[in-house]
Amino acid sequence: MQQRLLCMLAERAAVSFHVASSGLQALEAVDRWPHYQMILMDWRMSEMDGLECTKRIRMREAAHGRRIPIVAITANAMEGDRETCLKAGMDDYLSKPFTMEQFIQTIHAWLHKTKEASPERT
Repeated sequence: MQQRLLCMLAERAAVSFHVASSGLQALEAVDRWPHYQMILMDWRMSEMDGLECTKRIRMREAAHGRRIPIVAITANAMEGDRETCLKAGMDDYLSKPFTMEQFIQTIHAWLHKTKEASPERT
């Protein structure tokens, strides 16, 4: 259900996306194609949770110096959860329930930052 909802939100935000059903699949996707502009990371995933997946992505990025923004998408709304996500290496945090406007603002803000940080291509 959550994947379908996020896919619908991404389509409404007019962004292309790739879905990984587990933390392991997400890690493999980033290994295969490291040029994602942004990652929406669910905290609770099978095989490897979003926190561990983020830590592993950050370790791999250190080798080539590129950093992909990672935004946590989670149902967790406990005190300290945002800090836990940021400490794991995530850049931002959206806790459900969030509005379509909040989702779009977050996505576009990080995509804009990614675009600004990218070297110009000629």
